[in-house]
Parts: sequence; structure tokens; C-alpha cells
Amino acid sequence: MNVLFTNNRTFEFVAGGRKKPVLCYQSSSEYGNEDTDDFKGRLRASTITEGTAINENALPTVFKWEGGGKEVFITGTFSEWKPIKMCHSHGDFVAIIDVPEGTHNYKFVVDGQEVVDDNITVDEEKRNNVIN
Repeated sequence: MNVLFTNNRTFEFVAGGRKKPVLCYQSSSEYGNEDTDDFKGRLRASTITEGTAINENALPTVFKWEGGGKEVFITGTFSEWKPIKMCHSHGDFVAIIDVPEGTHNYKFVVDGQEVVDDNITVDEEKRNNVIN
């Protein structure tokens, strides 16, 4: 097997001289020793926008609406009933929201109409979905 390493990318040559990408493992030890000047540390991508407040008691929670519609929002006690727009993804609508610990009521707003998902836990009055 002929392998070429270039710019931290690895390729295996296959029939016809084509290059096929190969997954390459790079150990942390290749970055040097933390106690010496040659330590470079792995670069990490920042996924948090600068200035964003982080609630340590909140859990990222995925909400999904599979009931169709052109525009879907989710609203609930976790957002003080302010609507949050959901993203259209493969025919469904999805939102990932940091939800504080505890029990929360919520509902969906589909094309301007408030609805609950009957496939998910609902409150006693069947007016809201419930997450705990």
C-alpha cells in the first residue's frame, strides 16, 4: 500500500493513480510535552459565541416536530413563553435548546396555530407538552 502524508492529510493511492483519503490518528504525544517549550497543544474549535452566557444548570435538549407545516416555533416555560424558531430538517423541524433543570410545559406553533404533540407527554388539560 502506497501512502502519502501531506498537510496533516493522509491519502492511499488506489488503482489508476487516484488518491483515496484515509483516516489518520494523531496522538497527543506528537504535540510535545506540556512541561517544556515545545508543547503546542491541540487547537480546538470554539462552538460558543463570544459573550454568550452559559447556564451550568441547563441541559441541551432536542425538540422535534414531525407534524408538517411551513414555519414552526416552540414556546414554553423554559423561554418564558417567547417563541423560538425551529429549523427545517429533512421534512421535520428541530431545535436544540438549553433547558434549565426541572419540569417545563411547552407547545409548538405551527403556521400560526398553537398545537401539542399527542405522541409526547401532555399535561392533565392536554394544553401543553411536558418535559422533566
